[in-house]
Amino acid sequence: ALSLEQNSRHPLALAVVQAAQDKGLKPLPVDNFQEVVGGGVEGLIEKQVWKIGSRGYMAKNIMNDCSSGKLQSINEYEAQGYSILYLANQKDNLVGIIVLADQLRPDSCEAVQSLHKLGIKAIILTGDRRLAAEPVAEKIEADALYAEVLPSQKADIVKKYKAEMGKIIVVGDGINDAPALKIADVGIAIGTGIDIAVEAADVVLMKNSLLDIVRAIELSKAVLGNIRQNLFWAFAYNVLAIPVAAGVFSPWGIELTPSLAALAMSLSSVTVVGNALRLNGFYP
Repeated sequence: ALSLEQNSRHPLALAVVQAAQDKGLKPLPVDNFQEVVGGGVEGLIEKQVWKIGSRGYMAKNIMNDCSSGKLQSINEYEAQGYSILYLANQKDNLVGIIVLADQLRPDSCEAVQSLHKLGIKAIILTGDRRLAAEPVAEKIEADALYAEVLPSQKADIVKKYKAEMGKIIVVGDGINDAPALKIADVGIAIGTGIDIAVEAADVVLMKNSLLDIVRAIELSKAVLGNIRQNLFWAFAYNVLAIPVAAGVFSPWGIELTPSLAALAMSLSSVTVVGNALRLNGFYP
C-alpha cells in the first residue's frame, strides 16, 4: 500500500504514506503506475500487479471473493462512517483493507459560521461515501451535502448552482477539485494541495486554514470599498478644480495658477495613495 500510494497526491494516499512511515516501513519500486481519478491506483511491484482504491474501483469479483465474516466487518466500518481502501493482488484477491477516519479541521465550524454571517451558503462536494461525509456535514452545519461524486459531477453541480444562485466560490485542494475550481466564479485552492488545483484556482491560501476563506472575502470587500472611495475623491478633485482652472470663477477673484494646479494634482494623488495604504492596517 505504501509503495503504491507514495506516487499519489490524494489526501487518503498521503494519510496511508504517513502512517506507513510512522511504522518505519520502506517503499518498494513500482512500475507502470496508473491512477484512476476518483477510483484508486495500481502498479507493478516485483512483477506482479497490485491495486488499492475504493470499493467501486475494485472489480466485482474482488468483493465477491470475501467471506461473509469479512464483508460483515467491512460493512460495520462503513456503517460507522469510516472511509475504506481495498488492497488487492494480481489474482483479484482482497488482501486487506485500510480504514481511515476524517478529522475535522479545528477551525472548520467557525469558518462555516462566519460564512453564514456573511450570507454565504456552505455546500460540501466530496467523493467520499455518504456515511463518512454525513457526520462532518452535520457537525459544521453545512447547507447541503453531495457525497460519492466524481470530478465531472462536481463540475456539473457547480454549474447548476451557478445558474440558480449566481456567484459561486469553490474551495479545493486535490486533482478531483480542479474542474470545479476552473468553472467557479472564484476558485480557491489550499496552498498545501497539489499543483493542478493551485494552477486551476484564482486564489491560493498559503495557510492550511479554512478561516482564510472568510478573511479573503472580507479583504476583497475592504479593497472594493477602498477603490470606490478613491474614485470618489479623484472625481471630486476634478469636479472642483477644473472649473476653477478654466476661469469660471475669475469674476469673483477665484483663480488657479499653474503652481497651485500642480499642487492640487499632487494632493489628489497623495490622497488616493494614502487612502489605499490604509489597507495595510486591515484586520479581518
